[in-house]
Amino acid sequence: LTDNDEIQEANIIKSEIYKTQSNKAELIVEDHKLLSNKNNIVGIYDPEDNDLSIEMWVNSDGANILKIIKKVQKINLSDDATAILNLALLTNSYFPQKNINNEQFLKIKSDWLLKQHNLNLIETYLEKNKNLDNQSNLIKYYVDYYLSRSDLDKACEIFDTINNLIND
Repeated sequence: LTDNDEIQEANIIKSEIYKTQSNKAELIVEDHKLLSNKNNIVGIYDPEDNDLSIEMWVNSDGANILKIIKKVQKINLSDDATAILNLALLTNSYFPQKNINNEQFLKIKSDWLLKQHNLNLIETYLEKNKNLDNQSNLIKYYVDYYLSRSDLDKACEIFDTINNLIND
């Protein structure tokens, strides 16, 4: 091989290495995007099961949602109205994007679950949304309920279900 051939071969190898590294960097960026978006869908129910859309909250005005939920929290709903609100709030969906942040919307869901005192729904919500932060109020409620009834096994069962480390 001549010096020119060796230089060309070295440049081809460098180019291939650069392409490989560039592809790896793109994959890392894509993985990071997936990880950073891991909490974009939160809920229990499949939207298709109830003819709803996964985007049903996306274009909603958060200020209106907060105002309506504040009113709803003050009244005692019928069983039918409770079931409808359960479907609306607990169906897997993207977060609203206008005048509300994700934490506020998650708090609405948590507060609603706590108001109902439905331990089965709370357990299912925690189980299906294991990667959520700041769910300690739901876990605490669940554990306190069973501890107050001296049911230590059931109180600790939630930790096996969610397999999550709690600092509190």
